[in-house]
Amino acid sequence: MNSWLGLSRYSLVFFKYIFGLYDNINLRFFNIITYINVFIYSIMYLYFIKIDTKKDNITKDVLSILIVISSPVLLEQYNFTLQSPEVSFGMILMMISYITTYKYLKDNKIIYSIITIVLLTLTFGIYQAFVNLYLLGVFISIYKIKNNRKANIIKSIIFLLLV
Repeated sequence: MNSWLGLSRYSLVFFKYIFGLYDNINLRFFNIITYINVFIYSIMYLYFIKIDTKKDNITKDVLSILIVISSPVLLEQYNFTLQSPEVSFGMILMMISYITTYKYLKDNKIIYSIITIVLLTLTFGIYQAFVNLYLLGVFISIYKIKNNRKANIIKSIIFLLLV
């Protein structure tokens, strides 16, 4: 726990205590929780990709999920079984922040940005490399909103980089 705190992974330690994974070290249980979390965030990612789209393309959906699941950054983290439940839970938080970022960009309601900031604070406290993953979600969100003018897109990118 002290080494994770030394690496500024405060959320990882927080969730380990909250979920009771600190006292009970059962690697099989950790792996089961990780797989459940991977399934949940895969479905949430698919939901994010399909927001406001009317077309169904199963091949594209399966490939999108496989690309996320097979990301080397995530696979490396899942190899460390003692932290894999928290890292995969961080991905769930990341997917929720994708959705709230998209909603903020689309509806321009401040509540979505507040929720996103809280979620990202927790997520980046689990694993700092999630910053790059969040930027990818921002760019996907901006791409999905087709009615934005160039000035609005630049303003959105600057705001989200500040977040």
